[in-house]
Amino acid sequence: MTEIRRLPMSMAKRRRLAAARRRVDCEISGRSLCFPDHAVWEGGTHLTKIDVLAAPQTDIERVLCQLIVSKEALLRVLEAVRNVRGNGNRL
Repeated sequence: MTEIRRLPMSMAKRRRLAAARRRVDCEISGRSLCFPDHAVWEGGTHLTKIDVLAAPQTDIERVLCQLIVSKEALLRVLEAVRNVRGNGNRL
C-alpha cells in the first residue's frame, strides 16, 4: 500500500486562501487581520470591524482585539503606502 505524503502549501496558495477568507496574515508573527464581508453605513461613512487574531496554537481562533475603522480612511492609507524596492530592511 502506498503512503500518501502531504506537501507543504506554497506561500502563493496560502495567500489566495487567506484572501478568500478576507484575512491578511502577518509575514513574521503569524497573527492576522480578519475583515467582515460588509461595512455599516453610520454617520456619513462606512464603518468596518477588523479582528486582530492571535497566532494559531490550536484550531481555535483567539481574537486579541477589534478595531472599528472607516473603510474610506483605510483605503486612503493603503493607497498612500509607497512600494519600495530593496532588501526589505526599510519596514
